[in-house]
Amino acid sequence: MLISYRKNLDRIIFLSMMSFFVLPVLATIYQALAYSFSLQCLAIVISTQIMFVMDTVEMNMRFHSQQAAYEKARYEAEHDGMTGLLNKEAGWKHMRKYFDRMDSHDEAMLMFVDIDDFKTINDTYGHTVGDFWIREVASQLRHIYRQDDIICRYGGDEFLALIRNTASEQVLETTLGMFFQQLARTSEQHGQITPDFLRTFGFRV
Repeated sequence: MLISYRKNLDRIIFLSMMSFFVLPVLATIYQALAYSFSLQCLAIVISTQIMFVMDTVEMNMRFHSQQAAYEKARYEAEHDGMTGLLNKEAGWKHMRKYFDRMDSHDEAMLMFVDIDDFKTINDTYGHTVGDFWIREVASQLRHIYRQDDIICRYGGDEFLALIRNTASEQVLETTLGMFFQQLARTSEQHGQITPDFLRTFGFRV
């Protein structure tokens, strides 16, 4: 554990902790070879090594616990709780970072997805169904685009997607066709909305 964390420790602290473990062991081995064993010294060495190992294990567990708490807090701060997508602030942050690194040869498409008259869905079928379709739209966007594309929930029923390293209209039309087909298929499977709900409620891109 010490060796695995040596990059996170000051050199002096790392060497001190290693010496606490190594030097008593070396001294015990030397004494055993030169003078024969001393049970008292051996007992002291073993007890200190046990204390050292237990303290190191506890430190390791505490470190991992703090690291997990930090990662969870950072994830929750950057992601939308309902869809798991990046939230608006984090999405813009990632997109600006990508824009800053772009050069004259890079291409990208920025797509805005809005569910028109989404209030009608909530009013007609209830908020549970409305929430289902928000999650379903997010899931399908995440499914049809690549992992390195940037997709975020921009607002209540609005999504923003940055499709990186492409500016092909054919690619956009193909992926959007898959997107609409899957949404229509899902609506038929659940029987929640009429099969032509895309035209009725007007998904607009």
